[in-house]
Amino acid sequence: MEIFGTYTKTIFRNEVDGFTIFKFRLSKPIIDNPLTEVTCKGNMQSALLCTPMRLSGKILHDDYGSTFVVEKAEPFSDSESVTIEYLSSKLFCGIAETTAARIVAVSGPDIFTYVQQEDAREKLLKIKGMTEEKVDSLIDLVCHSKFQKEILDYITVYGGNFSQAENLFDAYGVNALEYLKAKPYEIGDFVDLPFQICDCIAKENGIKYDDITRIKALILNVIKRCYYSGGDMYVPLERVFRGVEYTAKNLSAFPGNPISCGLIVAALGEMKKIVSEVKLNNDMTDIPDIRYYLKRAFFDEKSVADNVKRLQRCRTNLNIESECAATIAENKLGIKYSDTQKSCFKFLESSGIKIITGGPGTGKSTVINGLIYAYTAVYPDNSIGIMAPTGRAAQRISEITGREAGTIHRSLNILPYGNDMLDSAYDTDYPADLIIIDEASMVDTSLMALLLKSLKSSSLVIFCGDIDQLPSVGAGNVLHELIASQKIETVQLDTNFRQKDKSTIIDNALKVNAGEIDLNTDVSFQIIECDSEEEIKRVVTKEFINIYDTNHPYDIQVLSSTRKGQAGIYSLNKSIQNIINDRKTVTAHANSKFRLKDKIMTTHNNYDIGYFNGDVGIIDDADEENVYVKFLKEEIAIPKKCVQDMELAYACTIHKSQGSEYDTVIIALPAQPSVMLRRNLIYTAITRAKQRILIVAQKGCINQSIITAVDNCRKSALCEKIRIGA
Repeated sequence: MEIFGTYTKTIFRNEVDGFTIFKFRLSKPIIDNPLTEVTCKGNMQSALLCTPMRLSGKILHDDYGSTFVVEKAEPFSDSESVTIEYLSSKLFCGIAETTAARIVAVSGPDIFTYVQQEDAREKLLKIKGMTEEKVDSLIDLVCHSKFQKEILDYITVYGGNFSQAENLFDAYGVNALEYLKAKPYEIGDFVDLPFQICDCIAKENGIKYDDITRIKALILNVIKRCYYSGGDMYVPLERVFRGVEYTAKNLSAFPGNPISCGLIVAALGEMKKIVSEVKLNNDMTDIPDIRYYLKRAFFDEKSVADNVKRLQRCRTNLNIESECAATIAENKLGIKYSDTQKSCFKFLESSGIKIITGGPGTGKSTVINGLIYAYTAVYPDNSIGIMAPTGRAAQRISEITGREAGTIHRSLNILPYGNDMLDSAYDTDYPADLIIIDEASMVDTSLMALLLKSLKSSSLVIFCGDIDQLPSVGAGNVLHELIASQKIETVQLDTNFRQKDKSTIIDNALKVNAGEIDLNTDVSFQIIECDSEEEIKRVVTKEFINIYDTNHPYDIQVLSSTRKGQAGIYSLNKSIQNIINDRKTVTAHANSKFRLKDKIMTTHNNYDIGYFNGDVGIIDDADEENVYVKFLKEEIAIPKKCVQDMELAYACTIHKSQGSEYDTVIIALPAQPSVMLRRNLIYTAITRAKQRILIVAQKGCINQSIITAVDNCRKSALCEKIRIGA
């Protein structure tokens, strides 16, 4: 059956599969039904409020009442009064009822078909009260649902989803399908359509398996995957060959058609605008070492190296005597530094870049505090900037130092530019004279490039971090490379001062880092071994709900080595949420439902709205358009169309926990994926806990993790670039 009316309210929507529950005001009565408004549900394109529609489906009667199950939805109106009400609604700014009536007199009731006519814009401009801006806005809004549905119908055939259809429409409007068919790889790459979908669209539209545009897309897919997923700054030619071979065979629309190395090399020669090629001679074999970078990655790495050399070349004497500085700090803090800690005060003798590294309990923060006190004693009028990669890490160093600290993004006023970052003030020096960067191992090459180029040549820059933790989520391994260059003063703190307090957590962290499997257990450090992932899930959920306090949601955190599987964060979050939070669901994405008072984490940067990757908050409220999340320092309205940037955060990956500390940490350690059973991962997880650790692992996984020391194998040339000409 068909019903006609107006879309009035979204009750629930999943942005990936399009499942929507909404209110629908009827413009025509349903036979044998007195209702004027019905609740509808079904998988459909997003619809703007106040849009008149025709719905096809059937009425379902159950214990909750009558619901119209939608099988097909499309914008439609055959009533002049309904169309006038639509055009004069709050959706169309500046169009009053009288102007809407004039429009309908020209267009007729079916405004959705009318605006697609070639002369529609010209005729609408002749209507009294209609400006170019109003006409263009009207056409865009009227076309929204219709064209989004066309895009959706097209890409779902190849495995696309509702969210991707909306991204395409948002980026290219009514021309999205035309552009996608004409340039499937380029357009798909811009909106993050998977390569396989782009390949299917290309094949349907006549592109051959050996077309140069397809080979370029295959190459770009390999290099981007290595950069964004593997953390590699560059990809060797041999790896490009293997990656293209794998993708063409397993993830393409032409699985039986391999691409020759000759075609790949020819395509690389035509990609100089987006890919940088670097050739180095191999002294051992005389075979050239050819590396391929994304253009932005190449310039980021070069920028870091150039600015490291600039800051080191411009070092000036600060006229601070290190022993005197250490004494000032000791007197101020009422402590005694070790000889190794005292050596850090030599950093104050000159400007430039310095590094403090060490594990938990080695006194990094105590040294940083002392350096700040000693520096300000000599230069009381100089400014000090304290930064960290994440909001929680910035809050922690602020609490330790008693000084204001911010994220690197906020401190430098970094703004977005497409998928990359853009410093809003290229030519403006960051004003601080002493800059402290905590949790420096988390800083990737792209962010480091923006940071270093903003610093004055006279700056004293001190990086502080633990090189034994996981590398940055973003590409590169900057802290390791800076130290390996041997061009930067570095102090390795290796004496553990918390051992005097008999901290089992610290003792075991040191054992793990040394590859020792004989861990100690007590009330602060417990281990439960399980036979299966399902058992891990049951134990973790039970332990979490016994401890979790809604008044202190940040005191406990579940960490997992993986996202998928019964012991992964997706399953754990759902299990925990279903027990501790039965409140109203306010929005959803993929397989996650978000409820009032849920703990969530943002997974991308959105500079316009003001949230950043890794920020954690509590859902406080929601309305038709937004979800209101209370973060540490502020409440932010996150539009529901951005819900894909959120995930539940009762459990998070170990990678995402870097830079944070919690009173209690529960670690889920399943046997799969086995590649995640490695020393630096479990070491990072253990060092997140302040008071208590519970490791819930499949049998043998803890020992396997400890004995598996994975060398850092990210492809980066930063170290050698710093050494050249330094």
